[in-house]
Amino acid sequence: MQLFSDQKTDYSNLVIKLGMYFQVRDDYCNIYILKQKTNDLTLKQYCVSLLEQAGSLQYTRDLLTKLDSELRDEIKKFGGNPPLEAVLDDLLTWRDT
Repeated sequence: MQLFSDQKTDYSNLVIKLGMYFQVRDDYCNIYILKQKTNDLTLKQYCVSLLEQAGSLQYTRDLLTKLDSELRDEIKKFGGNPPLEAVLDDLLTWRDT
């Protein structure tokens, strides 16, 4: 689409990072293991503790923090976008999980 546009600004890095952020955030918030059909709370807690011990959840939190920062830098590079920044603010709920 950019080929036929007078707008030559390359937003691909922003879009790629935004897509990655959404996917990682969604996976982190859902933690697929917890969606198993088991109702055994002890098993679910054990699975989460294994992920914590392995460093997987911390790695994911660190990656989300890094992506959030990089996205905000990209937005600033394009002159800012308060509505998009507000969306990023709203997406920070993963910090509460």
